[in-house]
Amino acid sequence: SIHSVNNELMLMYVKELQSFNDDDLPSITHGHPRKQFSLGNAHRLGKNVEQDYGKAERLLRLSANQGYTDAEALLGYMYFAGDGVERDNREALKWLRLAAEKSDEIAQNFLGLMFSHGYGVTQNHAEALRWLHLSAAQGFAAAQTNIGTMYYEGDGIEKDMVRANMWFMLAAAKGEPDALNNFMVARRS
Repeated sequence: SIHSVNNELMLMYVKELQSFNDDDLPSITHGHPRKQFSLGNAHRLGKNVEQDYGKAERLLRLSANQGYTDAEALLGYMYFAGDGVERDNREALKWLRLAAEKSDEIAQNFLGLMFSHGYGVTQNHAEALRWLHLSAAQGFAAAQTNIGTMYYEGDGIEKDMVRANMWFMLAAAKGEPDALNNFMVARRS
């Protein structure tokens, strides 16, 4: 799977770069946004290296500044969720928009949530649905669940239990944990 390949690459890059001190890292990884991303994510997760959010943010930013989509999306998520950095909706919006415009389904989902709830932007349900639909069309189950929730709650759109259940079923079929629960609640309604 992509997840296991990413973990193997992360381990390979971490082992390759562990022999260098922190002052050498920018020159060693310069021009290698994938390596910067993998090493930054390793520091964020504490995988094969000591967890260090400062190093993670610095390396991810180096990668994202070179246009590496995965780094843009991850930085956006970190600022959106306050994961190892201070929560900052403006920074989240900046990085998520860059990645979402390159069709990153995770960034599209979080951008949809930002518009749906008005986090750092003017609340705009039509824009939220646009980004969520782009993500859901790529099969991202969390976006499908989020669309179902909007229909279930009538959140900025007309309440529609048939559409809510359809989106919950699509996401549940992919194993999305919240979707099955939401589907069962919606069916009882």
